[in-house]
Amino acid sequence: MPHVHAFATRPGDAAVTGSGLVAEDLLQAYLDRLAATGRGNAVYERAARKFLRTWPDPEAWAQQPLADRLAAGSQTRPLITYLMVHQGLRPGFDYLLERKLSSIWREIQSSWLQPEIDRFLSASEDLGFSLRVRLATGSQVPVRLLIQTGRPITELTQSDLDAFAAACHERGRRTGTSHSHYLSAISTTQTVLYHLGVVDQLPRAGGPELVKIIV
Repeated sequence: MPHVHAFATRPGDAAVTGSGLVAEDLLQAYLDRLAATGRGNAVYERAARKFLRTWPDPEAWAQQPLADRLAAGSQTRPLITYLMVHQGLRPGFDYLLERKLSSIWREIQSSWLQPEIDRFLSASEDLGFSLRVRLATGSQVPVRLLIQTGRPITELTQSDLDAFAAACHERGRRTGTSHSHYLSAISTTQTVLYHLGVVDQLPRAGGPELVKIIV
């Protein structure tokens, strides 16, 4: 049964989002993606409608304090992941470090991220990294870098890596949480990017031996 376009109930709902879609069309695109991947349900749909009524342009949500961004419940997170992967939403490294992207390998399929991550995985395999390290690193750092910058692998910079590392250190200071696995994955990522000719220096310390399967 097709979804009814009943989202735009207030003038603000017709606002054009950062992706160039009006909120109603953005909702429909999300529902279509859920249906195509066998995940559509009324709970996700209601949560998406509520979120997009509040934030007809999700980029405005991305500018809110971290606590407000984290307030989006588990029923809304599939929408946020969809917006990040398919509609260019940049939620901030602070948010990306707070959320496990457990469904990311499924979500990037048929998105612009897939060939970029495939390229990273291929290059890391050429360097001799194990499958475990390749997958752990790919989901921890490159995916988050691509989401937050909105740029392909070849346009990442040392400054992007440094910004991600700084976010890890800031969260560590704020929460007392160790980020050794992320920092090691950043080191591995930099090694691969150096191999690809994207950055011009190897990491000073760290390595793949600390990378864990924590996405």
